[in-house]
Amino acid sequence: MDYEALFKCEFKSIIDKYNMIYKALDKDQFAIAGKGFALIFTVHLGEVSISYVMPNNQGDLEVYNFQLFIVGKFNAIDREGIIKSVTIEEKVSNEIKIISRGLMNHWQGLLQGNKCWVEEYYTMFGEEGKPYKAHMRIVDKIGHLIY
Repeated sequence: MDYEALFKCEFKSIIDKYNMIYKALDKDQFAIAGKGFALIFTVHLGEVSISYVMPNNQGDLEVYNFQLFIVGKFNAIDREGIIKSVTIEEKVSNEIKIISRGLMNHWQGLLQGNKCWVEEYYTMFGEEGKPYKAHMRIVDKIGHLIY
C-alpha cells in the first residue's frame, strides 16, 4: 500500500488550512511542519505513532512521544464511518483517517503552533514524558522547516 499517497490525501485539509509543509522522511514516515514545530507520523507493524518535535530553549530539536496524549482526546465522532479492518493496510488506513479527523476536531490550537498543551502533557506524564533530543536524521530532514 502507498502510505504516502494515503497520508497526503487524508492530511490535505490540515496542511492547507494551517499552511503546513509536508515532508516524507522515508516510505513509512511522514512529517507536517507548522510554526515552530512538526508532527512526525511513523507506520510500523500496522500501527501509526505520532511524535511532536520542537526546539527547546537552547535551540536543539526535542521529540515528545505524543501518541497516548494525542489520541486520548479522540472520540466516537472521529471514528464515524470507519469500517472494521481485516488487513494491516486497512488498519493503517483507518488509523490515519482517525488521526487526521481527531487532530482537526480536538487539536486546532496545536496545529496553529500553540504550545499550551505542554503543561497538560507534563501533568499527565511527569518525568516519564520528558522529551529526548532529536536524531540527526530528523534534524537534517525537517529542522529547516521548523526554525
